[in-house]
Amino acid sequence: MTGLTLLACDALRYLQRTTAVFDIVYSVFGAIGLVEPRQLLAAIARHLRPHGVLAFSVPHPRRAGGEASEGPQPRHSPLRLPDGSRAPLPRWELNGAGWRRALAQADLRTTAVTELGHPGRQHPTALMITARRN
Repeated sequence: MTGLTLLACDALRYLQRTTAVFDIVYSVFGAIGLVEPRQLLAAIARHLRPHGVLAFSVPHPRRAGGEASEGPQPRHSPLRLPDGSRAPLPRWELNGAGWRRALAQADLRTTAVTELGHPGRQHPTALMITARRN
């Protein structure tokens, strides 16, 4: 596709250093949710064209029966490293309303929040969210 740029990098650092402007920012279980939302969403908003689209998916906070994070503090989930050891991984696990608030604070207008699930699971497994820059 002409004009398509795919990146695999430290998203916040990239956005802090680039002058690029995007029509669409798309993240599938990527940096969103792993980086403090106020910082990352504000950086994304600065680089979206007016009415540009942000589309992302994150693990659902209730996927294992738990609840969404309250406030700006992340949960620390164990991450298994290649050597078999584990390290704490900070993850902001907001529910749909929490993501709507975080997006609004970054001047992004939520257009859809969809809970995704698996027929064999009791709880939803992911959130798919779209927003537009105001």
